[in-house]
Amino acid sequence: MGACEIEGCKRALYSKRYCKPHHYEHARGGDTSPRRPAKLPANATCSAAGCDLPVKANGLCRKHYLRNLRNGDTDLRRVTIPAGGPCAVDGCDKTARATGYCIGHYRRLRLHGDPLGSGRTKTEMDRFSEKYRANTQTGCWEWTAERNRKGYGIFWHNASMTGAHRASYELHVGPIPDGLHVLHRCDNPPCVNPAHLFLGTNQDNVDDRQRKGRWKVNANKTEVRNGF
Repeated sequence: MGACEIEGCKRALYSKRYCKPHHYEHARGGDTSPRRPAKLPANATCSAAGCDLPVKANGLCRKHYLRNLRNGDTDLRRVTIPAGGPCAVDGCDKTARATGYCIGHYRRLRLHGDPLGSGRTKTEMDRFSEKYRANTQTGCWEWTAERNRKGYGIFWHNASMTGAHRASYELHVGPIPDGLHVLHRCDNPPCVNPAHLFLGTNQDNVDDRQRKGRWKVNANKTEVRNGF
């Protein structure tokens, strides 16, 4: 059996003229030149300037190959800042844990690309406005997001979960004094329309329920004595 006709190829014939690899290259596109670069000699060294380490991939040693893969440049090193010092963010006194940042700022950097970024671009008013739907017949702004068992909306406001009607009053009217409740003129718990809300004491709330006929008395309730 003869050898492949391609110069320098010593493989056995697969077809009339070529070995198996050159035969398929010729069949695909008519070009019998090898697609892969010639194999480097076993003692080849890295092509980066001043490096004598053995080649691992693409003519580069492992160190320069990874630099080129990560940074696009064989000479560009990853910036390393020793851990243990203060966080690189001004005003942060926490200990640096990774790349010069504390854990909190490092996680923000990984998530949002900025150690000071929170990823939240919407204002509190924008978030609130997305969670209710106006009823054209009653004028109520009915809460469409999460509600509690009594039907009142729940909203993240002032770093805690609070009633959506209370958040609406503070966002549209002003702060709520201590000891006062936010009551509904429309008698509709999911409503967050500030025009339907007003402030009152606990007694005002009880009187409002009685006046509107929402005071329910259990007719079967019996007197409980001594906790039994």
